[in-house]
Amino acid sequence: MCRSTLRHLAILIVLSLPVLSPRADAADRDAPKPRELKMLRVLLVTDTGSDLGPSVTHDREHVKRVLEDQVPEDRRKIDCLEGSKVTLENIRKYYRDLETGPDEALLFFYAGHGAIDPKLGHCLQPQMGDTPLIPRDEVRKAMEKKGAGLVVLLTDCCSTRLKAKPPVIDRAPIKGEMHPVVRCLLFQHRGLVDVTAAEDGKGAWGGEQGGVFTGSLVKLLKRDVKALDSDGDGFVSWKEFFPQLSKETEKEFKDFAAQARANNEHVSEKTQRPRSFSLAEGKTYAVISLRNNSGKPVRYRYRWTGETDWKDGTIEEMGKVVHETAVGEDGKLPEFEVEADSGTDKGKATLKAAKWSGAGRPAYKDGLEYNISAK
Repeated sequence: MCRSTLRHLAILIVLSLPVLSPRADAADRDAPKPRELKMLRVLLVTDTGSDLGPSVTHDREHVKRVLEDQVPEDRRKIDCLEGSKVTLENIRKYYRDLETGPDEALLFFYAGHGAIDPKLGHCLQPQMGDTPLIPRDEVRKAMEKKGAGLVVLLTDCCSTRLKAKPPVIDRAPIKGEMHPVVRCLLFQHRGLVDVTAAEDGKGAWGGEQGGVFTGSLVKLLKRDVKALDSDGDGFVSWKEFFPQLSKETEKEFKDFAAQARANNEHVSEKTQRPRSFSLAEGKTYAVISLRNNSGKPVRYRYRWTGETDWKDGTIEEMGKVVHETAVGEDGKLPEFEVEADSGTDKGKATLKAAKWSGAGRPAYKDGLEYNISAK
């Protein structure tokens, strides 16, 4: 546990990082990262009962391998549905029976046929329509009912695919540790992420070696954080990741289409751009958690960076409180100014806050924790 104590003060303000955070050094404290989720639960769904069998099998294996390589075994659980088992009822049953909670993330990945129904909206279309359509909204609802901290839907689907061979994606295993980009997107994020491979009315393309979208996704999941972190805060959000996923998909499609046309294959689209239904657009908060381990109350006053007025607070003996404030559009975390008073002694400090994003409001466990106690 990393600790720092204010010198020459009777009031002690001691920093301890959240249990679930990565090991922190000085740089980490300068840019606090969101508290990590404990477990990633993955459902890989592949339309192997259609004419896309070889292609979607490669998609599944690409995604499965990158997760196995980048996420420690004790922090992931991967399940699969394929062929005739790909039905709305089986998907609903999977999530109905799944034991999970707010400290975990759910990832649903589908590769296969898809379509937009006038009444149902975007749907999965397994077995080329021989199986009833699976409305995307129904999958999303089944996942959100579980109350997980993060829900991610990624679908590589449309009604048209080509039997051409894009380049095979090289693996870059990182055994025994988690890739930082995977950590940001699947363990530190909160809210709902819902992305599909193509815009309305457009096709998602691929061949026997997998889909253009899936290949682009896997490639970016292996990339360095600095290459994806557009605002330079050390954290890759889905709002940062998606534009780059879209750009990479367009680039891969251009190469794919050129190769397919050189092989006298017909490619009707000029480009392929993914569509986002949701990018975890919940609010982002700066969060501070204070505790008093002493045997008497501590009075204090506080304000966030940029605020003029001070607010008053009290922590009872052996008590805890949490303070939060919404982060502005610039994404910069404010600092927390605090002046504490035990009745006879005083102390003051400027504290770093944790970053928390998602639906609802952050809790005590989501903040950077400080001990503010009387001697």
